[in-house]
Amino acid sequence: MTTMLAQGLGYYREVEDKFHTKIDLEVQATNTIGQSAFFGNSIDFYQGSIAGLLPPASKGQDVSSIFTHYTGTATIMIGATKYKDSRGTNVSAYNGSHWCFTTLGSNSDLTSRYVAKDAGLDWSKQSAISVGNTGALLPTMQVGRCDIAAMDTNSAAAAIAQGVGYLVQNPLSPANQQRIFGGLVPGLVTWASDKFTSRYPELTQAIVDAQLRAVLFQQQHEADPAQIYAALPKSFTEKTSAEEFAAGWGLFAPGIDSNTGGAEPSQVETSIALGNAVGADVKSVPEKTFDNKFVRQAYLDLKVQVPPSLADK
Repeated sequence: MTTMLAQGLGYYREVEDKFHTKIDLEVQATNTIGQSAFFGNSIDFYQGSIAGLLPPASKGQDVSSIFTHYTGTATIMIGATKYKDSRGTNVSAYNGSHWCFTTLGSNSDLTSRYVAKDAGLDWSKQSAISVGNTGALLPTMQVGRCDIAAMDTNSAAAAIAQGVGYLVQNPLSPANQQRIFGGLVPGLVTWASDKFTSRYPELTQAIVDAQLRAVLFQQQHEADPAQIYAALPKSFTEKTSAEEFAAGWGLFAPGIDSNTGGAEPSQVETSIALGNAVGADVKSVPEKTFDNKFVRQAYLDLKVQVPPSLADK
């Protein structure tokens, strides 16, 4: 969302004009392909998960998170409509049920495990179903294979609108993040290499400035999804109606509202713990892995007060 807004609002165009360059936004089919492209130097920045960043960073590979797009896992717990009256928002009532997520190690897998744990459930006793990708979550629930599913916000909104599912829990709210995960979790982040940022520091700063402007725009218009929708590029609005966007935004907005663009020390610790929960096997990462210097400078560039949580961190 942040990247699309930076494009739709013309922020990236300003960077292109200033530095006489071209920002190509490429959609990577899978996280694995995206990470391979990044480490293979065929792309300069990658917008990926913290879970994917931690293992290579812990092994000394040249990668840092220079911007956080939102907090939380962007995953919503949706129950099959047939259980709405009997189980409602009581997650523990789904004990022994079919829990659907995308793939092992994904944010939806991670969220499912932690939501179950928070409800006092033993994950090993749940019937876990990996459906492969976000596009398969709603159809799998439609045919009755999912009792509860960890869905992306668009799929969750569609499930509710179509009467296929209902909202059991939104782990994106700050209070739920604190309780379920033990703290706020950096969600989607911008990966960058020291090799690139040290060679092109001004260009890197301009890109982070554009991303922060897009986050601040979302926070400013949080209560008016129509304003945000109107700023999105045609490539997005051609595929998603204003009504569909508004429904998804209502689920996603808490992760934007709690975002500063950076990563606090406590968030780093929480991220490592979550990554290890799905097999990352990370003991620690270099201090530079979460680099807030570009975010702090972006606030100064935009003449906005630096959040106290990011001061000199």
